[in-house]
Amino acid sequence: MISVPGTPCPATPVPARSGDDHPTDTSGASAFSPQLPAVDRSERADRRSQLEAPASTTLPADPTPRDLVRQRQAALHAAEYPPVKVDADAAQFARWLDRFGPDAAAGLAQGRDATRESGKKFAPSYDSALDKFDADMRKIRATARAKRTGISDPTPPTEGEGPSDAVGSTEAGLGQGGRSATPPNDLSPSQKASDLGVSVSPEDIGDESGTRRANLPATDTIVRNVDAEAPTAGSAALKKANKKRDHWHELRIVLQKMTQDDTLSKCGRLPIPGVGRMKLRYQKAKNRTNWVNVRTCRKANLCPVCGNRIRTARGDQLAAAAMAWANPDAKLPAPFDKLRDEKGGGLAMGTFTLKHYRRTPLAHLIKVQRKAWSYAFGRECGKNWQKVRARYGIIGDVRVFETTWGSANGWHPHFHVTYFLARPLTEAQRKELEQILFQRWEKAVGRAGGYTLSRKYGVRLDVPKNGDVEAFARYIAKEMTGLLTKTGQKGRRTPWQIAQDYAETKNPQDMALWAQYEDAIRGVWWLRWSDNLNPLAQHFDGRTEEEIVDASNDEGDEPAAPEPETGPAFIDVLGVRLDAWFQVILKVPTRRLDAQHAFEGSGLTGLRALLESWNLTWGHDVWSDLDDSTPPDFREPAPLPTPPTPHHIPAQHSPHPPTHPQPELFTC
Repeated sequence: MISVPGTPCPATPVPARSGDDHPTDTSGASAFSPQLPAVDRSERADRRSQLEAPASTTLPADPTPRDLVRQRQAALHAAEYPPVKVDADAAQFARWLDRFGPDAAAGLAQGRDATRESGKKFAPSYDSALDKFDADMRKIRATARAKRTGISDPTPPTEGEGPSDAVGSTEAGLGQGGRSATPPNDLSPSQKASDLGVSVSPEDIGDESGTRRANLPATDTIVRNVDAEAPTAGSAALKKANKKRDHWHELRIVLQKMTQDDTLSKCGRLPIPGVGRMKLRYQKAKNRTNWVNVRTCRKANLCPVCGNRIRTARGDQLAAAAMAWANPDAKLPAPFDKLRDEKGGGLAMGTFTLKHYRRTPLAHLIKVQRKAWSYAFGRECGKNWQKVRARYGIIGDVRVFETTWGSANGWHPHFHVTYFLARPLTEAQRKELEQILFQRWEKAVGRAGGYTLSRKYGVRLDVPKNGDVEAFARYIAKEMTGLLTKTGQKGRRTPWQIAQDYAETKNPQDMALWAQYEDAIRGVWWLRWSDNLNPLAQHFDGRTEEEIVDASNDEGDEPAAPEPETGPAFIDVLGVRLDAWFQVILKVPTRRLDAQHAFEGSGLTGLRALLESWNLTWGHDVWSDLDDSTPPDFREPAPLPTPPTPHHIPAQHSPHPPTHPQPELFTC
């Protein structure tokens, strides 16, 4: 017993321990080191030395205790998860077989073997600079992932990944052999990759972003009731136009296997109430299709598809408002036209961070962050902050929440805040305001229960360089709303990078991280305009997030206006009965994208061939108005009834808001 000041109890001497007599649990494992099997102490020491030997070369010349701990953790992780050796050639041939068919796959294999025998490197062929950039980024991510986990990629490619696997690539243009006389291993055209003993799941994500596994039959003609011809299947223009769409949809498929959120699991899958069929709609100007009459979750923090649409629209809204605010000739609604200087208003962007450790839960950090903002700049800020706002001309702000995760320090939530100022700040004023912001933020974080902040990383305030407001507005929009397109810095990962890494490595730690993020982010606003700036935001884009998701396409762009010269901008090219949708198309998650690629690359003939290969009956289960194959017995169900508003209660004084009619369709 240790004596405490103010108590009469004397101190009880603590018996001294020898250097080898440290606290242990019942199994004999040390309380200060990772748990090991219950073995003899000398045997455990020999095992540790064997595990640490391979990684000893990674230590610096003068290792610190932290370096030794990290090196030991890496060695133990490498021993627990050893690299898995697979036949890379067999796996690569299986992918080719599922995507291009037996003849083209055999030609590719012969071309690969011939290239290796000649002593040349079998490298991928890129159709555009964008494909080359994506390949380089994948290599960078693989290197960073190997450095982060301490182990190399368990399935390295064998001297390159081979040619592009885009849907619709002709056999004559693949590899060097083209068509082969006989498939290897006496494989018949009706057999599949699984017959070779290689397991290829139809639900797996493609090896390259924007590629699919649909094996479309060759078609001589394209049946399409539109004036413009579609780009060549597999061309660089088609892949570039749909690459982003494919990436977000594939990532949503991965998240729907990981999520516990009910609305995200239904996004893009279930039909909206009151519809009798699913539709595939074609956008002529961009040669792009999308499914309509499906539900959307509209969650910018969770869903990559809905989040991309919402963030793109809100980024454009913020950029337009910022450029108009800084431009003295731009017209603004009252009273904002009188709140800025005659030469134009000023802009600034602040970044507010927290000190955190790897053990700190994300939910606790978000709670501290929100309280600190309220104490420093929100409802509980006090009169001093109002004086600061008047001194530097701060009219209002737009706040965006973001978070990343790093293996060194865990979750990193932060705010990006755009300030609308009455006049631009000088460099001296910028430094003064930055110091004031840090002092208030540091005090508020401590009051909210956070750790002491660092002046270097706590608060940063940026202003336009050399008066280039337009470039600064674009930078603000990208930095504040482009979390889906950004990558974490200094080894950190965004939540969507964590999900993508889980799809590639199946690391259970990534699954646990996403579950923690999903639980902590519930109810958190990702973007908020200050109350006095809401009329300005409504002036540039008054839509709600529901309206943005329902009206935008897969890249977040606005739908094109009808063109009288060339016909309607959108055409419904396919109808699917609900029983066929649930029993066949949703059975394999990637079939929704496969059908879109089929029409975009091979027209109605390719789409029909693909659907019939799924045992769907053309003219009954699926049909198209382009060839008059709509079944005569199909009838659209009557729209859902709208409850009438009581006549004895005036509409403006009704206790319940008026019920809006059922929307005609949602797009996904």
